[in-house]
Amino acid sequence: LTAATGLAALGGLGQGQGAGDQVRGLGGQLSTDAEALTAQLRTLAEEQGVAVTDALTPEQQAQLADLGARTGEPFDQPWLSAAGE
Repeated sequence: LTAATGLAALGGLGQGQGAGDQVRGLGGQLSTDAEALTAQLRTLAEEQGVAVTDALTPEQQAQLADLGARTGEPFDQPWLSAAGE
């Protein structure tokens, strides 16, 4: 669940801060898809009685903070790399 939550946050950054249309479009799609995946995983975990967390890892937090401090082309290229991981 943490991975899906991280992807949703990454997508939101791309959608909101992307300089290029490609990044903004991919960001929106990534965010939407990851939010849907998060909801499905949460439902499945609840059905199975499994406790889950959607807290971001320190690595995810650092990556999002780094990207959040960037704008324009210095944002787009690292964002595309992070989204491809």
